[in-house]
Amino acid sequence: MIFMGAVCSSRLSPYQALLAAVLSAIGMTQVWAMLLATGFWFAPTAYMLTALLAYPFWSWRRLEITTEFLDAEILRLAATTTIPAEASLDQHIPRDQVERHIATIQGANVHLQQAQ
Repeated sequence: MIFMGAVCSSRLSPYQALLAAVLSAIGMTQVWAMLLATGFWFAPTAYMLTALLAYPFWSWRRLEITTEFLDAEILRLAATTTIPAEASLDQHIPRDQVERHIATIQGANVHLQQAQ
């Protein structure tokens, strides 16, 4: 349970959360082996699956938060400035939503720099 709190905390970077998930699963395997050697049996599978599945869910949550933030910033930027649509995208339109947001913000940044 301590692991879940650590992974779900926003204080960990994506790399740190992945490392925590893998090390936690490895650590549980070692604890299980030591306890098995002393004759104590328990099933570590539930903990290990939780540890390994927590990272993808945590990453998805962070990506959703980032996407919502970018949506709000693009709407705020569009409401306060007049940026031509062609300034928001380069030659191609990215398929990924986050890439589209990044391209839009980069285009807006270029347009604002040219306006100054």
